[in-house]
Amino acid sequence: MTTMDHVAEQTKLERLLQVEEGSLGFIAEQEVAATRLFRQQLSEFYYQRHQDAFHRLAGLSKLLPISASAKIAMNLLGPVLAAGIACELPKDRAAKLAGRLPTDFLAKLSLYLEPSRAGAIIAAVDENHVVEVAKHLIEQQEFITLASFVTVISESTLKRIMQQVGNDGLSLLKVGFYVEDKSALNLLVKMLEPSQRSALLDAAHDQNLWPAVLSLLPHLNEQLQAEMANLAAEGSADVRENLVRSVAEQGDWYPLLLALSRMTEENLKNSVTLAAMHEEALLRECAAQIKALEMEAALSSFTELLTDEQKALLG
Repeated sequence: MTTMDHVAEQTKLERLLQVEEGSLGFIAEQEVAATRLFRQQLSEFYYQRHQDAFHRLAGLSKLLPISASAKIAMNLLGPVLAAGIACELPKDRAAKLAGRLPTDFLAKLSLYLEPSRAGAIIAAVDENHVVEVAKHLIEQQEFITLASFVTVISESTLKRIMQQVGNDGLSLLKVGFYVEDKSALNLLVKMLEPSQRSALLDAAHDQNLWPAVLSLLPHLNEQLQAEMANLAAEGSADVRENLVRSVAEQGDWYPLLLALSRMTEENLKNSVTLAAMHEEALLRECAAQIKALEMEAALSSFTELLTDEQKALLG
């Protein structure tokens, strides 16, 4: 079954290969971890193919003043070559060089940086400069690049960047969706303001992106799972109906069932009363998924709250 994690990896691979979005649909048949590993190895192959040239150019760069190297990077090398050379420079010199480059050029350069190689450099760059570069990436809707650096910047820098994203729920979702290390989502969601969390859920409803939002839930700790699940459950009936029907259509039930297991009793009752939960086909599929995913114990309260009419639909 294709999950939203499959979709995220497919999009990242298409970006790396510079092919049309959606053209690698067959990738969904592979395990997510295998696709991620292939993408990382391919990125490393591309880099190593030119690493000797990057290293030699970095050596030449070290012979020049920082100001001269910055001018050469902007006027002669361009962002692709400059990104490769930066990874071969000592982090302190690379950071000083970054300080001499305009933020719009650094934003273009960052599209070609691999966080695993550039993390130490980014950590050494002035925080204000990093935030300004992030602002350019946000304006350009470059959320794959922005999300790739979530795990290599400081917490204070990340908080300032998320403040720049503001209450644009769709942008917040894209950052979370494309984060490389999903364990970072705990920090990311924790630092969101209440208005940002609400905006995230509003975007899921307005853009019909509930499966994408719910796909983030299993990566959160139990406390954040409960907070986000209950926030969604406190939305209007139309919002909650849309949530359930979107999941049923997409077919990945686990995140929704996990959300139900984290809800308060009152919110769970409200979920049971939804019109969608009184439709035989949908209710039967929900019950079948609970059994298939071995979540009977976790959702015992949910099944106990079913009405006699609902139980009759289940036979």
